[in-house]
Amino acid sequence: MDPMRRIEGIKCAFGGCEEEAAEVRAAARTLERSFSPAEVFAAVLDQRFPRSLIAAAEGSKPEMETAWLTLAAAGPRRVRQVLAWRASQLLDPAKLAALAMAGRRARQRGFAHAAATAGDPGAAAAMSLLAHLTSRELRAMVRARPALDAAYRRHARVPAPTPRPVLG
Repeated sequence: MDPMRRIEGIKCAFGGCEEEAAEVRAAARTLERSFSPAEVFAAVLDQRFPRSLIAAAEGSKPEMETAWLTLAAAGPRRVRQVLAWRASQLLDPAKLAALAMAGRRARQRGFAHAAATAGDPGAAAAMSLLAHLTSRELRAMVRARPALDAAYRRHARVPAPTPRPVLG
């Protein structure tokens, strides 16, 4: 079957925002069984998106082909947003929190420098993936992960939210 038709079929099958995110996470987990996170991130970051994912899907097992085409169907921005969580797990929380605090230009330079100097290809690809997030998306991702949120608060010296009193 034509890959573009399969992609359209997958897009139609996405129920909503949460279902789409769950499908993208499941596709990424499927791909990580056969490929390293660096290879998955590199394919997603390729400028020829979605053609690079279609090329990766050709000739692979049906399960892998569906996973690659699911990523292609979700689109580059949505895939980067969803895979940011996985990318953040490969990085030092303090360093990532410091980059999240920086201004836009400083953050872009910081991510580029960190990607260039990273010894691990997975960390370099993760930095490159996170560099594509907006400030709001990056801060939301940092705040959603407890280890990153704690480092973010230490770096920003932001007090933890006060618990509400329990009445009754």
